[in-house]
Amino acid sequence: MFLSDLSIKRPVLATILNLLFIVFGLFSFSKIAVENNPNIDFPIIIVSAAWPGADATLVEEKLLKVMEENLNGIEGLDSLIGTASPNSAFVVLQFKLGIETSTAMQNVLNQVGVIQGNPSYPSSSGARAPQIRRIQIGELPIATLVLSSEGSYPFGALSSFANDKLVSKFQQINGIGQVNIIGDREREIQVLLNKSTLQSIGLSPSLVANAIQSQIMEMQGGTLETNSNQIQIKTTGVPYSVDQIARIAIPVPGQSGNIIRVSDVAEVIDGLAFESTYGRYNDKSSIILLVNKQAGGNIVKSASEIKDKVAEINKTLPPNVSLKMIKDSSVFIKDSMSSVFLDMILGAILAVCIIYIFLRDWRATIISALALPTAIIGTFAAFTLFDFSINNMTLLGLTLSIGLLVDDAIVVIENIYRHIGMGKSALQAAKDGTAEIGLAAIAISLSVCAVFIPVAFMDGIVGRFFYPFGITVSVAVLISLFIAFTLTPMLSSRLLKKSHDFDPRKQPISAKFEVYFKATEHYYKKILTYCLFSLKRRLYTVLSGVIFLLLSFIMLAFVPKAFVPIDDINELSVVYQFSPDTPLSYTKEKAIKMSEQIRAYAGVKDVLLVIGSDIDKPSYKASLAVLLVKRDERKYGVQELVNRLRIDLNKSFSEKGSLIQVDMPNIGGRAQLIQLKLIGSDSEKLQAWSNHMKEFIETKVPDAVDTFIDPPPFYKQISIVPDAVRAADVGISANDIGQSINILFNKEGMKLGEMQDSLGNRNDVRIKINPKDSQKVEDISGLYIQNKNGMQIPLASVTDIKLNDSPSKITHSGGIPFVFVLANYIGKDLSNVNKMIAKEANSTKPDGFVFEFDGQGKFLGETISAMIFAVALSILLVFMTLCAQFESYIFPFVIMTCVPLAFSGAFGFLLITGKQMNLYAMIGLIMLIGLVVKSGILLIDFTLQRMRQGIDVNVALLEAGPLRLRPILMTTFAMIFGMLPIAFGHGAGGEGRSPMAICVIGGLISSTLLTLVIVPCVLSLIDEFQRKLKTKVSHKKVSATSAVSNQ
Repeated sequence: MFLSDLSIKRPVLATILNLLFIVFGLFSFSKIAVENNPNIDFPIIIVSAAWPGADATLVEEKLLKVMEENLNGIEGLDSLIGTASPNSAFVVLQFKLGIETSTAMQNVLNQVGVIQGNPSYPSSSGARAPQIRRIQIGELPIATLVLSSEGSYPFGALSSFANDKLVSKFQQINGIGQVNIIGDREREIQVLLNKSTLQSIGLSPSLVANAIQSQIMEMQGGTLETNSNQIQIKTTGVPYSVDQIARIAIPVPGQSGNIIRVSDVAEVIDGLAFESTYGRYNDKSSIILLVNKQAGGNIVKSASEIKDKVAEINKTLPPNVSLKMIKDSSVFIKDSMSSVFLDMILGAILAVCIIYIFLRDWRATIISALALPTAIIGTFAAFTLFDFSINNMTLLGLTLSIGLLVDDAIVVIENIYRHIGMGKSALQAAKDGTAEIGLAAIAISLSVCAVFIPVAFMDGIVGRFFYPFGITVSVAVLISLFIAFTLTPMLSSRLLKKSHDFDPRKQPISAKFEVYFKATEHYYKKILTYCLFSLKRRLYTVLSGVIFLLLSFIMLAFVPKAFVPIDDINELSVVYQFSPDTPLSYTKEKAIKMSEQIRAYAGVKDVLLVIGSDIDKPSYKASLAVLLVKRDERKYGVQELVNRLRIDLNKSFSEKGSLIQVDMPNIGGRAQLIQLKLIGSDSEKLQAWSNHMKEFIETKVPDAVDTFIDPPPFYKQISIVPDAVRAADVGISANDIGQSINILFNKEGMKLGEMQDSLGNRNDVRIKINPKDSQKVEDISGLYIQNKNGMQIPLASVTDIKLNDSPSKITHSGGIPFVFVLANYIGKDLSNVNKMIAKEANSTKPDGFVFEFDGQGKFLGETISAMIFAVALSILLVFMTLCAQFESYIFPFVIMTCVPLAFSGAFGFLLITGKQMNLYAMIGLIMLIGLVVKSGILLIDFTLQRMRQGIDVNVALLEAGPLRLRPILMTTFAMIFGMLPIAFGHGAGGEGRSPMAICVIGGLISSTLLTLVIVPCVLSLIDEFQRKLKTKVSHKKVSATSAVSNQ
């Protein structure tokens, strides 16, 4: 071959060409980002709008529908999910893959402008302008920080420090995006109205608010112009103390004698803002900072810089204040990648040991082993070219390549080694051996690439996720092929000897192995002879292969299936949820007690409690992140603790209307494995259907726990409906009524202005009812409203006040209402469970209603479909590649018969070990397609060479089988032992990768054992059929010729 001959003639050129891979790879390695998963540009944009005081029904009708109508037609939109909650609406826009985020953002911005200009948009009723926020999969929290005080340091000052100083400090770090704060309560001046005093003197809340607001103002007054200059005039009425606000007089119409001041009807305090969120770290109320990375950022580097910044900040804090980094996502990533690197090293060592045992020559072993570091380091150069990061998928690709990368070198050097044994010089053996095996080596490598390239270009998010994996494996294999045709023959021609000194006494393991191998070779030849020289036995042999194939599909039915495996990341999540009308104070009280109980469990290091962390800041939902010591420091797996806490916490804290969910942590979506989405326009039928499906999952679905409906049920609401006629008669508008109610009962209070202290700090001044006052439904009817003439009118005289039910949240999918029925699943076969649920949903759905699965159920279905397509395309491409290589359709077909034989071993090993058929196992199945054809290629290639020399097919097979047994077993064992470290599932994330290695090992064992016998029988049968067909055709031609001659 030209490349190998050139490399043998010009060794320096061959060395330099291979060194280039190492140089460029090492240069690129230092620049490659490190992250957990591939960076996927998956544009998600959220458009939100606040409407203070509006309930969910009003928000849906007047705000959400206007937003949906204008956003629904945006180009490239894949899905639109709208949510109407009390006081706000938001729409989640998910765009199709391939749409640039910047393009999607600009299109949304254009439509938001249209929304604001829409006459139906309720801006005149208090709805605020829509806000836009971009969400990217890669922009996830990489660090959780806790700011707390041991002593009496003011919490308001701590909150201001977090917002004003800390956020900017961390955003300055390269690769850091948004910094979210939970549990902060900044300093606030509060005017707390005394309800009973207001009622006794008949004073309207709005009158008090207007009096204060009129005294807090800043206004430009124009310019004073003198002969020489201009002086700006500014009127400033910003108060500088609480006492100044308390002494403001309230002008009461009709009362000119006694002056009523703010302090007479309210308590003015220097306090803290309304508690909309809450954070707690172990036993202390704290401020939580979630530091998010930018898409494409280097997690490990950014986390290290965050840690350094925390240490730097702590040096400047007061003695009783501390900033602590309690969660660091890079720790698991580093541990996981260290585990993968260890798998690579152990796999490489084992593969090299296999080579040495088979070849018994350290020179040949070193030459073969050089392919490993050269190909792996060279692949890093492709990372830069394709803009890949070092992540789970790319490292997984390199780990899987360990056994593959030495395949070509093994095949080439074993053949060179054989030619040396025939008496040739090392130089001549390198030329002849490489040329003889070259076609087979190319076919093996191209077959592997033909398998993984379809994987890289699968549709959907699964395809984007696998793209770096497929490219990584393909590039590594092509580099190894280049090494096999350049470095391997060049070094073989110079380092290998005609005969090497093999002393059985010095190499007892190799000697013993050689004895067993020769015996195996002898018995294999006897089995092959027994099968080949009898038509009946050949047919029985092929039939046994068909039976094994059928058994593999039977076994598959019993293999549990899931989308992704559950990794023990030293953390679990607990969600404690109450009815939607539960105040934060009650949620906090209960959640703190739960936190204290969880901390008592062995192996629990820290508990982080947050309330109101979701986008709509629900006061009724507490989330607890339970941080554990490392796996080797505790006696149980995280799933065991999850199962135990489910029982214990429900026993201790479950109450009517509450829900306790214990699961693995989830970022960027719902954690539940069962996510049934029910869609329909009739709200009553939708509610009834969802209730039925909830009951079905609770009672009929095995291993389903924590079932609930989202959005949660209705909550109580007081409706105040103005009587237009009565209100107009006394000179009161609906706006007057709404403002007074808002002043008193808005939890945040109505902002009146700002106060500036002696240090120049400005803080909001807000008015609301004093929380010490008991609040009852009856209290509202005793309120007074001031009319335009200054008279105080009882609220009950101009309104109808009712207590009724109101939805806590209304959700739309594409503008149509939907609800989720969610449940955790503690079993192993999610696929069958979803089929059971789908059957029930399909038989009970109302006319015009639809359902679909979301979350892992959705991705599992999509992944299985994508994988089936990828497998089919891979098989077709491998077949086409072999056809092009062998210039035949028959022989590639014979080689491809070994592919289905691998599935029986893969499914069988999964069944025996109890592992799931998950994402990683599917990768293993696809990989098997490229691996198992290797044995067939080596066998058939040599057989064809002998057949072209006129040797009978059965004789050629009897010669090829034992002769190619050594390279077949070498490459197979090298791959199996290269996979063994992954199969044992050690280290961080190892349990998830284990099914992939088990699939590969099982498939290689079954396919190798069966291929060595079945493929020769198939080829023999086809050759015999072809010969009989030719003979029959020939006889017909002779008969036809004779008939013509006789005429």
